[in-house]
Amino acid sequence: MAALARLWLALLAGIHALTAGAMGTLVLGVMTRVSLGHTSPALQADRHTTAIYIAISAAAVCRIAATLISSNAWWLWLSALCWSLAFLFFVWRYAPLLVRPRLR
Repeated sequence: MAALARLWLALLAGIHALTAGAMGTLVLGVMTRVSLGHTSPALQADRHTTAIYIAISAAAVCRIAATLISSNAWWLWLSALCWSLAFLFFVWRYAPLLVRPRLR
């Protein structure tokens, strides 16, 4: 029974890695690419954009840790904080670019 429980936890960790990590990164990746493509002559990630990706990756790692560690409330809270900070940091960084007139 214990082996089955460990297998189930590993499966849940994999699902959370996919949803929290891959989907979060994909959504932010598309948003940053489109934002830079429409507002900037260069398609290069600056240090602020790199921080956004670090935050979303940290959220995914914390979410996986929450699945694998028995005292998971702290890890869930940290994951939610990192996830929220990544998207808030995106808004802070890209909102000024997105409200300007479009470059031709």
